[in-house]
Amino acid sequence: MYMELFKSLNLAAMFMVGIALLIGLGEIGLGLKANLFWRITTAVMLVGFAIFIWSTWFAPRATARLELPWLALAKLALFGITSVGLYITDNKTAAFALMGAFVIIESLALAWGQEDPSAHGV
Repeated sequence: MYMELFKSLNLAAMFMVGIALLIGLGEIGLGLKANLFWRITTAVMLVGFAIFIWSTWFAPRATARLELPWLALAKLALFGITSVGLYITDNKTAAFALMGAFVIIESLALAWGQEDPSAHGV
């Protein structure tokens, strides 16, 4: 009974860490040492690129969804790059929090079989 609750909470946490990824990418763009136009443009482009990648290869109903282990490795790369970008733009706490949350949540999702598309009713 409690295990199903924990699995549901992990799915919700996976969604929230995905939103945090987008916020982090926006923060990277806005944290650049450039004029306002380029900061906003970069932020929008980074977020848009991440949404494209997620909807094409990571989403449970994506038409070209990656299979394990490539899915987990590609997610690790995306979150890792974002964390490095946050660290470089002097958001060290956010970088460690994002990567730490991702590692814990993704590890639980893999252990509980939540990365399997059939686990989402697809």
